[in-house]
Amino acid sequence: MDCRKRTLARAWLCAPVLLALALFGCAKSGPSAPDAARGKQIYAENCATCHGATGREGGTGPSLTGEHKYKNFAAAVSWIEHPEAPMPALYPDPLDQREVEDVAAFVETL
Repeated sequence: MDCRKRTLARAWLCAPVLLALALFGCAKSGPSAPDAARGKQIYAENCATCHGATGREGGTGPSLTGEHKYKNFAAAVSWIEHPEAPMPALYPDPLDQREVEDVAAFVETL
């Protein structure tokens, strides 16, 4: 009987730890920060035709070098979402919100 009580006591002591692991250890994390490296890949597929392979050449669209001096991250996201002509609208198709943020993060590095 003593052994049974000890086992039950241990179970009660372990229960809160197991509950905490279940609730917090397996919980999904919040949204991660925009990924400039992924943005560079998306840029190459969707933006390089007009702005150049590295964003610095220009072409049909302007060079994006130093764009971060004129637009912060939020403004860059807004511009990609709501561009003025001749820039084509790429949001929400073919780019989703996360892709827009990743491209904006890349542009901020130029």
